Order: sequence, then structure tokens, then C-alpha cells
Amino acid sequence: MQHSTSNDGHTENGEPTGYSESALRSWLLFQVAAKLNHQMRNHLTVAQNARFTLDRAMEKQDQEKIDKSLEMATLGFQRLEGVLKTWMLFNSEQPHAVRILEHYRKRFSNSGVELLFPLNDELVEDLLPAIVYSLEHLRTRLIRGAVLEIRVEENRVQVEQSRNEEIAPPPEMGDVLDHYFHLKPHEKGWEITKKGEAKS
Repeated sequence: MQHSTSNDGHTENGEPTGYSESALRSWLLFQVAAKLNHQMRNHLTVAQNARFTLDRAMEKQDQEKIDKSLEMATLGFQRLEGVLKTWMLFNSEQPHAVRILEHYRKRFSNSGVELLFPLNDELVEDLLPAIVYSLEHLRTRLIRGAVLEIRVEENRVQVEQSRNEEIAPPPEMGDVLDHYFHLKPHEKGWEITKKGEAKS
């Protein structure tokens, strides 16, 4: 896909030009990472609200509310820590698929998300932004009892949901990612293909 370029090595839309595949991959991951800002704010708000509730409970010596407030504050900070770790992995000098996806496996350890591909496969590195984009989309949309299977085959990421009649809706590709990936919904999920490499 051709884009007009500016003098600073970017297109008019802010996309980099003349970068290596690894540098472009890092840049695309950063576009996904921007979605983490909202999560961090939410988790911090939960922790802050719990602190205010704790102060009131301490004044009234309400042990039940004290315990509940401490639990909510701890949960908020734990989730904030998880998002911060994700951000740091995305923004490391050389983002690595195995480290990033192992981190996501831990974040999804209590849900039915299965990554059915070898994490160190070269194809995984190429499709990492699409995989992460799907995982971040699913994070708040998991349906109780559903099993989500994510596969990498040739030039595409396949997401299928099973064991439940309800399914999470597919994501919408943002303006930037849409230049590089094509999303195709299907009955049980979706697939994301690198543009210019679609199978005939």
C-alpha cells in the first residue's frame, strides 16, 4: 500500500517508512499498547476509591468494610501491575514474542484462552501485533464457560470460540493497523491476515 511521505520518514498519517520488519513490528505493537492507558486509569481508580472507603471504614471501626476495602485496593494494584508489565514488554528495545505471549498466558491463566501454536515460531513474530490485538480485545469480553482457541497458520491469526453458544464479537481494526492487517469475521470468531499476503 502506497502512502505519501513527509520529510521526517513518516507518511502523512504518521506511519514510519523505510523501517526494518522488526522496527515496524515494534511500532505496530506501540499502537496496540496505547489501548493500555485506559486500563491503567481504571485499575488506579479502583485502588484510589478503595483507599477512600478504607479511611471511612477505619473511622467507624467497621472490620468487614476494612477487609473488603483492602481486598479491592490490592486487586486494583495487582491488575495495574499486570498492565504496566505489558506496557514495559511492548516498549522494550527489542520486543520478543515469547516473552510477551508468556506474559499474556499468565494474565489469562484463569480464563479459557488457549494459544495453540509454538511461541518461538517465526510466523508468530510477524503476526505478533495481530495476536496481541485479539488478546486485548478479548480481555474484557470473555464469556463465562467459553473456550477461546488462537492459532497461527501461514500468514494469519485465527480466533475460534467453542463450548458456548454466545461468542465475543470481533474487534474493529484501528486506522493504523488496518493498513497492515485485514480482519475477516466468521461464525465462531475471526481471522486476521497480513495485507498483501492473503491466500488466493
